[in-house]
Amino acid sequence: MFNLTLYLSVINYLNLYTLAKKNHSLRFNNYIINAILMSVCTFAFSQKGNYFIHNYLPAQYIAGDQNRSVIQDKYGRILVANNDGILINDGTEWQSVNFQFLCLSLAKNEKEEIFTGGDGNFGKFIQSDNGEFKFESLLHLLPPNEKEVNKIWSIITLKDHVYFCSNQKIFEYHANKITTISPDEEGFHTFFKVGDHLVVKERGKGLKFLSVNREMTLFKGGELFEGNDTPVRGIINFGTKYYIISPKGVFQFDFNNSLPEASSIKKISTPIDNWLSEKTAYCAANLGSGHFALGSVSGGLLITDSQFNALKYINAGNELQDDGVNYIYNDYQGHIWLALAKGVSLIEFNNPVTRFTKSDGVKGTIEDCIHFNNCIYLATDKGLLYYNSASQKFESTNVTEESFCFRKINGNLIAGTKTGLYCLDKENFIKVYDMQSAPRFIFTDKIENKTSAGSSAVIYVGTETGYGKLIYENKKFKPLLELYELYIDIRSIIKDEENNIYLGSTAKGVFVIRPGVDSMEAVPSKSNLDYFDESGFLKFNNELFVFNRGNVYKIDKINGKPWVVKSESFKDLMDKYYILLSHIVTNQNIWLNYKPRDKIGEGEGLMCLGLKNGKFEIIPTQLSRIKESDTRSFCANDSVVYIGTNNGLYCYDVNLKNTNSVLNTFVNLLKFGKDSTKYFYNLNPNTKLGQIELTFKNNFIEIYPGASDFIDKNELLFAYYMEGREAVYGPFTNKKV
Repeated sequence: MFNLTLYLSVINYLNLYTLAKKNHSLRFNNYIINAILMSVCTFAFSQKGNYFIHNYLPAQYIAGDQNRSVIQDKYGRILVANNDGILINDGTEWQSVNFQFLCLSLAKNEKEEIFTGGDGNFGKFIQSDNGEFKFESLLHLLPPNEKEVNKIWSIITLKDHVYFCSNQKIFEYHANKITTISPDEEGFHTFFKVGDHLVVKERGKGLKFLSVNREMTLFKGGELFEGNDTPVRGIINFGTKYYIISPKGVFQFDFNNSLPEASSIKKISTPIDNWLSEKTAYCAANLGSGHFALGSVSGGLLITDSQFNALKYINAGNELQDDGVNYIYNDYQGHIWLALAKGVSLIEFNNPVTRFTKSDGVKGTIEDCIHFNNCIYLATDKGLLYYNSASQKFESTNVTEESFCFRKINGNLIAGTKTGLYCLDKENFIKVYDMQSAPRFIFTDKIENKTSAGSSAVIYVGTETGYGKLIYENKKFKPLLELYELYIDIRSIIKDEENNIYLGSTAKGVFVIRPGVDSMEAVPSKSNLDYFDESGFLKFNNELFVFNRGNVYKIDKINGKPWVVKSESFKDLMDKYYILLSHIVTNQNIWLNYKPRDKIGEGEGLMCLGLKNGKFEIIPTQLSRIKESDTRSFCANDSVVYIGTNNGLYCYDVNLKNTNSVLNTFVNLLKFGKDSTKYFYNLNPNTKLGQIELTFKNNFIEIYPGASDFIDKNELLFAYYMEGREAVYGPFTNKKV
């Protein structure tokens, strides 16, 4: 006899914070196992840019190509209506439950009961006490004279009524009885839930609703959809405004929920009318926050705002595995699931991290980036690029030589390339200053002589072999001092409150140029500054920090002279992280790149820091979504931080309105074994395993945890301890426990 309690704790490493503690309590003895699972909250975010897409091929989920519908059950698992049956994704792997008929539709009611239907059959999809899923047909409830069932294309649930919809009949399931609703001679076509009503497109008649006396009643204006050439493919709403989506365009639907016969319909003109027709609109969904998703037969997915302005085209040309979108589902975390003509896809719509890669026109390694006049510019080893909002891709400018840096000066955009400085003039960059040493950093010291005719600016330019002090006026540079034979590669320049100019080099430490003096002198160090490694600067709350060889120092004055000293505010972070050189300060937060000190040989990471009680601390973000990329630069505009890497440009939307969404955790598999192995699947709060007798040889227990987070299962790390054996949690891992 034994009595043990297992405690599980899960963290989402992607978000850098604990999602749940003690969220499983599996108490078992040699007869009975009870499972208690708890829901926790995570956050959904708005986002900009190109979304991360997960494509699930038929070879991965091991079932048919065609998928028709998607829902999410109360535990957060994703269910897909596949030609072969139901696919289930538990956040870890796919499971398939095969049917004896073609599966075409899925739905759930307010009680979280799941219903499914297909060719010749319909019923409930349930989970038995031992965790196994099975289909329970409702055909035995059909009236004696209504035994013929055709393809159930859609299932609509309204309170305690369930409507199984075919072109030939609608089967209404209520109070354990089934009654039928018949069309006129041409049959039904498509079916929708609008408010508290069942709305149906009927061939040869138009758009109707089911009245309280169970009659199909034509809407005012519903005759617009009488012909087969004007199908209804979606009915979506933004607040109280409803819209009907068709390949023929968008129709404004002034829907009256209390008195539907008083509703009216009229066609409106929208910017996406051509796309709806050319790509053949097939389905639609409301994504919330003023966004719509429209699926098509041949053009993939289109995201629009509430005014139907196109925001993003997602298709086979930019990572979607198939252009035939049969169904769109917005999950609990705000992401998009697509049931496709071939496969299933997950789009991280509600993720703050988006990206532009090679397929979006990004060439080479991004050395610097800048947002200027509502356009993003990139300096890369392949030249200067700009973002074309019309094509939604980056394109080359007239400068194709190796480029390193940008700076806004007097309202102009200046770029540094291997041969000199360029100024943006309308659509082209014009060379305005030749340099014998490649500029790597441009710093604006001060603006002088501000008049109605313009102003001049004093500029410091760090180069591969020294620096130049220039004056910029009327889009021209003039030299004040040029020292390009110092053989010092200067990559960072900054100024303190006393107008001292500091220069950071790649191999000779930190230098200072005092006011009124043109020569530079080395800044001594009272710490272990490595003069043979690159030094960079960061200014935060008027303090100057020095980044050097994984450590962070600061500039302090001793007897009136600058020194490099230890930084206590970064000390705790430096114990764990090797701090690298790229950084930006936005809204009192520092964004930078790093490597773990205990895994220095692994790839880079990114973090966002905030100052608390004199110490910098990590702010929870989803920056670890950015993988296998070395960061070279940052820039920011409004709510977006842009991150330039050797693997594309990433965008992080910091202007996030957190909305609670349920993240459930569960046990995918419970295994007793050695010789006479016992398995129990999909444990949830309602699971009742009954009595389990364990023989002496069944001397181990394995528990495979899961969670309804589908972004990266390796980011969900579980720790456990078994009361009676361990006293504290063990290490977090994504392996079985």
